[in-house]
Amino acid sequence: MFHLEAPTIWWILSGALVAAELLTGTFYLLLLGLAAAFGGLVAFWGFAIGMQIGGAAVIGIFGVAVWERLKRRKAQQADPNVSADQFDIGQTVFITHWNVDGSTRIHYRGSEWACETAHNQTPQVGNHRITQILNNRLIVEPIANAQPTNL
Repeated sequence: MFHLEAPTIWWILSGALVAAELLTGTFYLLLLGLAAAFGGLVAFWGFAIGMQIGGAAVIGIFGVAVWERLKRRKAQQADPNVSADQFDIGQTVFITHWNVDGSTRIHYRGSEWACETAHNQTPQVGNHRITQILNNRLIVEPIANAQPTNL
């Protein structure tokens, strides 16, 4: 009959959790995989099953709590008005017209974007550089002698 020792079961569980994390991209499964690996170490050291489960649970809960705290701190530090699409900052767009209210719509990266000038500048037709993204609006400033990008 096929028999697995307790450390082996913990290592298989740890590997399965890490593999699932690679497939789903959730950091929580990686933390639980590390907790299962700790359970494997406790089993390898010869402790009873209660200590193995308890040790894995403590490490898992501690890891998730620390991760949640780091995420919350990062969210508090982030400006809620700024988008995560920071690679757009500095890109060049060409604006053909402006509305009376100082806004316009432009075609950029395959979709229509609302657009306005930075720092209440006078809207001008021509090349502009993206300086910021606020929610779903591009904030631009005019530049001279630039070619529009075709994204």
